[in-house]
Amino acid sequence: MNRDEKAGVLLMIMIITGALIVNRTMNIHKDFKSLKKPTIENREVGDMGVYKWLTVRDLSKRYKVSEGEIFKILRIKNSKGDENIPIKDLLKKHKKTKTEVRDSLMEIIKKYGDRRDEKL
Repeated sequence: MNRDEKAGVLLMIMIITGALIVNRTMNIHKDFKSLKKPTIENREVGDMGVYKWLTVRDLSKRYKVSEGEIFKILRIKNSKGDENIPIKDLLKKHKKTKTEVRDSLMEIIKKYGDRRDEKL
């Protein structure tokens, strides 16, 4: 193989590699554009939800409802300092199951979702 043939093969490999990179980039861009912001209907509220790290105080501010009302919906007795414990740890402390937690959080969302403060 002479020098021109080697350069030709190398050029073909570069063109094919470039085409594959462009194709892959376009597919990633298309997939990224098709992503939608999560809504109440399509988000997971269980272990993968955003609520496991929130405290009762955060929920109270987010949905503009009293802390006592949230404790009532979660069906737990309020004791001093419980409003600053994350929901996940608070419900473990009071031995609640995942389904009870999910149902309670969904009740809060359905009941007070229209009052939600988007900044929090």
